[in-house]
Amino acid sequence: MSKFKLKPRYKDAFHFKSYWEKGNGKDIINCSGAEVSFKDFEKKSYLYYEIDELGDQVIQYFYAVQSFHIANKSIENYIRKGVSKNENIPKSIKTLFHFAETIPDWIDRDLLRLGAEACMKSGRDALISLRDYSLMGGYDYAYLNKPLVFTGALKKGALKRLTETLDFWINVTRSDAMDIHGKGYEFAIKTPLLHSYARFN
Repeated sequence: MSKFKLKPRYKDAFHFKSYWEKGNGKDIINCSGAEVSFKDFEKKSYLYYEIDELGDQVIQYFYAVQSFHIANKSIENYIRKGVSKNENIPKSIKTLFHFAETIPDWIDRDLLRLGAEACMKSGRDALISLRDYSLMGGYDYAYLNKPLVFTGALKKGALKRLTETLDFWINVTRSDAMDIHGKGYEFAIKTPLLHSYARFN
């Protein structure tokens, strides 16, 4: 658990109240029926400081010592073929792929397929939720879009980010997409590494 302690600093601020009482936040609550409160804030606030430590190590000891293009090519090769135990590569890479290739005992493949079918049936409603609530709602909320501004992710416009997010969602929610070396598996490894790369920069 983090040594840092957070307090909900903005809960009484005009922009925060406006978002949840009149803006997109209110629409999300009405549509989803979600209950939002500060009741468990102290129990969960430490999560704000949690990062992908393994992904950050891969960036630090693999990406930072060579060009992004070369490092990315190597990662794509490991995604498709796996990592040899005898290969002379950083420990963080071996740990990452050992973790990615270890299938938890609790995985229920029938439920995964059912979930994939549900996603495929969501059609235009899913796109509206993604565009109007997830992304546009996020842009309306300053503390969510700060990393996007900081990393320059919005310089090419919101459409590119929408397309990238949609591409990720489609690829990780297809039938058997998360099988080792599958397309969803690839996205599930590369996307967190991109986030770590942004943090590193």
